[in-house]
Amino acid sequence: MDIGPVEYVVIAFPGHRFRGEVAPELKALVASGTVRILDLTFIKKDEDGSVSFVELDALDPSEA
Repeated sequence: MDIGPVEYVVIAFPGHRFRGEVAPELKALVASGTVRILDLTFIKKDEDGSVSFVELDALDPSEA
């Protein structure tokens, strides 16, 4: 299967203001065939500078 062209998108939520509003919009774009998500990773940087991440396939399906 050919894939391409591939584009990368980084969406930032400054000030720890991510509340999940983007999830329904992403679902709608995927459902309409506008985009296809190959991989999705959530990255978090704490106030002390430590960084953690979780990949979409590691999330509980009820959260995705």
